[in-house]
Amino acid sequence: MIYIDTRAAREGLRLLAAGIVNAAAQAMRVAVAAAEKSAKSTTLWNDQSGETRGSIKGEVESYSRGFVSAGGASVFLENGTKAASVARTVPMRINGALIFRHFKHPGIKARPFMAEARVVGEATLEAALTQFINAAIARV
Repeated sequence: MIYIDTRAAREGLRLLAAGIVNAAAQAMRVAVAAAEKSAKSTTLWNDQSGETRGSIKGEVESYSRGFVSAGGASVFLENGTKAASVARTVPMRINGALIFRHFKHPGIKARPFMAEARVVGEATLEAALTQFINAAIARV
């Protein structure tokens, strides 16, 4: 009768699985940081108040979930806006006379800085996963 001891193989597989989860967590942190940096350093728009750029934050929830969010005017910058008439009439004083004007906002073109940040984050995640998983395999 032959007995085969698989304890060492099972322990190696357990260490490898833990190493892969750890590698995924490291890769996610690196990817979210790269996406956040990309969004904050974009040149697609100029700051008016700094509120939008200051609102950009990256967060890692788990080894499989991370995101970057932005507040301020980010929705308008990302998607653009259509031309529109201002809903109310604006009083103005010109040469002492009070007149009321209706204004038309020309809209703004889309500046997809968050879409760019996503591309950067995904590319970084792919490269980091390869690097960290290969390192985890080498350690086992």
